[in-house]
Amino acid sequence: MKELKRAYAYEEYVELTGGFEEGVILNKLIELDYEQVHNTGVQISLKELKKYTMLNIPPINMYSCYDNLRARKYIMIPGASIVSKKTHPYFYEALEININYGKIKKDLAILGYPIPKENITNFLNKKD
Repeated sequence: MKELKRAYAYEEYVELTGGFEEGVILNKLIELDYEQVHNTGVQISLKELKKYTMLNIPPINMYSCYDNLRARKYIMIPGASIVSKKTHPYFYEALEININYGKIKKDLAILGYPIPKENITNFLNKKD
């Protein structure tokens, strides 16, 4: 039997990131980070992320979402330069993505939101 996928849009993340797609992507990255065994960040390509989130948006929009999350400093891609919208190098390459839990926690508090209870373990297990 085929395994079902789940992707969630939390109001907190949508408001935090400024968009529905970014909110879904951030939540999925947090979930994937929690599932990682070696705790070195999420290793994923945009193509894989698109499958996980089930967002039916063109690759150029996926790059824009990534860039928005990077610009707001919610995710960091070590050694990566600004995404080239012509070459799309991140679509097929697996990147190491580090999530800035301290910044997310701080900005959620400023907006008056608690950490979503489904993600609380992720935040407690990570250093600020």
